[in-house]
Amino acid sequence: MQQPRLIIELNPIVQQTDSRSENAWHVVFTFIIPLLVGILQVHCHVSPFVTHPVNMWTFLFTVIIYCFALANYIKSRYYHTAYSKPSAMLALITGSLASISVISIFVPHKLELPLFIVWIPLPIYVARNLIMHSSQCLYQGFKNVISSAYSNTLTRFMGSRTTMDQQPRSQV
Repeated sequence: MQQPRLIIELNPIVQQTDSRSENAWHVVFTFIIPLLVGILQVHCHVSPFVTHPVNMWTFLFTVIIYCFALANYIKSRYYHTAYSKPSAMLALITGSLASISVISIFVPHKLELPLFIVWIPLPIYVARNLIMHSSQCLYQGFKNVISSAYSNTLTRFMGSRTTMDQQPRSQV
């Protein structure tokens, strides 16, 4: 008697994972940012705005932008608008910069700059993807405009020819 085989189809799983991969970063940031702030409150006896003002102001600025970008991302996904991908990318950059800004407070001063240098490839990679996505959207937009202009011109030209052919010729 032959054992039944278990056949696993990976395509639906991969598609489901790909569609949720943008959300995975935001789940991590919404967990790690409050955790780091809590640790910062316990760790620092002096206000971090006094000891690390640049890091803290960077953190506050990027968290505010992150919140707005994440809200825009969620809203654009709900209404199926074109702003979903740029909002997700902006949220990824600002969420990671906010996390790095707080983490840099815990590391020795000599390691702060290397920590930010290690972070730099992320916005470059995300910006590259954003530029590619934007250029594809522009290409599709120009393609649609040119196609519609061509079809309108062709319809008008062919329409005027058929109306001329349909009119009875007057005999002189």
